[in-house]
Amino acid sequence: MYVAVIAENIADRKHMERLLDRVSDTIMHTAGNLYIESFGDANSIGPVAHKYSMFFLDFQTDTELMSAIMDKLTECSVPENKIIICQPEDAQIPLPLSSKDYLTVQKPLRMDQLIDIALKVHQTELDAKVPTLEIRSEEQTTYIPISNIIYAEEEGHQVHIHLTEGKEIIMLGNIMDFAREVDFCGEFITYKKGFSYNSAFEKSKSFSQITLTTGKKFTLSILDKKFP
Repeated sequence: MYVAVIAENIADRKHMERLLDRVSDTIMHTAGNLYIESFGDANSIGPVAHKYSMFFLDFQTDTELMSAIMDKLTECSVPENKIIICQPEDAQIPLPLSSKDYLTVQKPLRMDQLIDIALKVHQTELDAKVPTLEIRSEEQTTYIPISNIIYAEEEGHQVHIHLTEGKEIIMLGNIMDFAREVDFCGEFITYKKGFSYNSAFEKSKSFSQITLTTGKKFTLSILDKKFP
């Protein structure tokens, strides 16, 4: 599992990394290794948020930055039960009133706490079994749940992928490249004329047109062929 550590104090960040390395050694035979990476702001985590199974947030004074990071994670559709808030020894950081599923740990951090959390998140992922797609563009790599993709269209030498939260990301390649990436889940219908859509979002279909639940329409002709 990939773990993101986000802390305002570099000493706290390094301490967390050392503890998680020890947690990884302890649980590797039951839950696999932990791959730990650190971040310092909200913008850097956004493009790769779906890569991570856990997010440890450790802030004592800069609660505004912590709120900005939590907003960014929410914007990226990261489940609350993957976010762990480290509470200071002598204070409590107020959490958003809408939050129900954030995990918290009290400092000073203990190995048994972190092991319990890592095993809990690992089991949650096993139960969910949400397939994730790795999308590469010229500048970054993005990880998104397959179920968040509504449709994709080829434009030039790129594929524009439209997501449920109204976002659009760009993948290098053509629609056939995209079709091969999503073929394992069996939910996408791809036409060689340059588009692919998630059948879960199909509203209606005729010989001449496909309409999605979002209102998006694709025009067909008798010459249009599916992939493969």
